Amino acid sequence: MGGESLRAGEAIEVALENDVLTDYVSNRDFVRAVHRKMLHRDPAVDDPKGLANWTGWLDRGAARAWVLWRLATSQESMPGYAPFKEKK
Repeated sequence: MGGESLRAGEAIEVALENDVLTDYVSNRDFVRAVHRKMLHRDPAVDDPKGLANWTGWLDRGAARAWVLWRLATSQESMPGYAPFKEKK
């Protein structure tokens, strides 16, 4: 559980540093920024369905902090998760 808290804390810190928690960033841009910082990929290119899913949650009223937490504690944010790793 400690690792999950660390990742979530890092995600929120990154979000605050890059002003992605503010209202003037669109939900789509927020999701893209968080994915790039946390998962090292652009969901618009690598995971358009995931981008649509998370953006949809936000458009329906979910809090950005909730999305950050869910992404930070998701399986794909765990070390060793491979489906979206860069191909060599």
